[in-house]
Amino acid sequence: MSSNFFKGHIPSTFGDMQQLLFLDLSSNYLTGEVPESLAKGYSMEQLRLSNNRLHGYIFPRFFGASSVKCLSLNGNHFTGNIPVTLPNRQSLELLDIGNNNITGALPNWIGDMKSLQVLVLSKNHLIGPIPKSFCRLKSLVVLDLSKNNVTGHIPSCFSPPSLKYVNLRGNELIGTLDNAAFINSSQLTILDVGDNHIRSSIPCWIANHHQELRILVLKGNHFEGHIPIQLCRLQQLIMIDLSSNNLSGPIPSCLNNVTGNPSELFNPSIEILTDVVLDSNRKFNIVYRWQHSTEEHVEFTSKKRVNVYEGKNIRFASGIDLSSNKLSGNIPPEIGNLSLIHTLNLSHNCLAGSIPETFSRLQSMESLDLSYNHLTGPIPAQLVDLNFLSNFSVAHNDLSGETPKRIGQFATFEESSYDDNPLLCGPPLKKNCSATNATPSTIASGTDDSSIDHAAFYASFAGAFVVGFFGVIVFLFINPYWRKIWFQMVDRSISATEYFLIDRFYKLKHLVCG
Repeated sequence: MSSNFFKGHIPSTFGDMQQLLFLDLSSNYLTGEVPESLAKGYSMEQLRLSNNRLHGYIFPRFFGASSVKCLSLNGNHFTGNIPVTLPNRQSLELLDIGNNNITGALPNWIGDMKSLQVLVLSKNHLIGPIPKSFCRLKSLVVLDLSKNNVTGHIPSCFSPPSLKYVNLRGNELIGTLDNAAFINSSQLTILDVGDNHIRSSIPCWIANHHQELRILVLKGNHFEGHIPIQLCRLQQLIMIDLSSNNLSGPIPSCLNNVTGNPSELFNPSIEILTDVVLDSNRKFNIVYRWQHSTEEHVEFTSKKRVNVYEGKNIRFASGIDLSSNKLSGNIPPEIGNLSLIHTLNLSHNCLAGSIPETFSRLQSMESLDLSYNHLTGPIPAQLVDLNFLSNFSVAHNDLSGETPKRIGQFATFEESSYDDNPLLCGPPLKKNCSATNATPSTIASGTDDSSIDHAAFYASFAGAFVVGFFGVIVFLFINPYWRKIWFQMVDRSISATEYFLIDRFYKLKHLVCG
């Protein structure tokens, strides 16, 4: 009965169905607490009450039934602490209590759930470190502890061989990624440790042991050093986000190898089967698919906003974000070969050189941000061929020349896309390119340079000089009095000059010789 418009409380009589194996009331408008009899679930194997408005305590009431395999209570208003001790939950394969108001620390008993495949505790108020007992979760496929207040290091022993999806974003984790955590998780598909306080270089083991990796998010930490070229071996990657760190050095030109085909179906959802026997001759399976609002998701900044991609929509998150680092050098022209990515953000770095003309090959590009660098030269005119581009910025660089023609998508970009490039001209900027190309004398006089007769100007200047010079000579030759005055003045000038030079010579000699 999921995804309807049911309101009110869950009837307590539901708990009287002692043979009930599967109950799905998710995505409705149900309120109140869950009936005690239903929470015990005598035969219940799968209970899904996610995305309602239910409240009350989860622990320990939902853990009274020993038969439950799948418990999905996310997206409600449940409260209370996770208890320090709880009876063994050996049968539980899926526990999703994300997006509630659960408090307390992560207890050690979670590591005793040997069959657990999916553990989602995201968007709560959990504190404390990740217990080392998590290293015993050998069957774990999905771990989501995102957006809590989890502290400490990631245990170096945590490396489940079946692990595919890890989301630890938005916590208070510290330490490095240089330890052995995840090193044996060769099936890892999504790794998101963004927005923590991890401080290290980007470890090379990510490329050596995780060839299936499709999404890598390390943003908002303190990673430093160069981007290792080993990442280029991850040819299945469709998204890499290294933004807001302290990375330096050049952008590896081999990054053009890292993006796989985002159009391929990408939905590593989890299926848990329940066998239902009707009689001795008939049997069928109830399939629990971990999907919809509780499935794997990733956050990625595109078009100047944070987008959340879930399930099959993750394929539209294809892109590279290296913004807000200290990267230097030229932009590798090989990046233009990434014809399948939708987002490229290299802003807020120290990149120099020109914008590669090969960027015109980024035919799937929707957002291109190169702002706040030291790029020079013209904007390639070929960029007008990017028909899907809806966000474009080269602001705060040292670009010159004329802006791209106002056709296609470039007709929609405003002045802010080109701000603070003093040598850039053309619409939508207010600076006219014809005025920029005018000579300084023309701009100063406000007249056309072609209206001046240069031959007449030089002839009149030469004539005036000759007349003035010989006029003075003739005047002194005719008048002896003024000739005498002239020679006396010249003599005094020579004497004064000699005295001045001799005086400066002796002072300099005294200064040097002491």
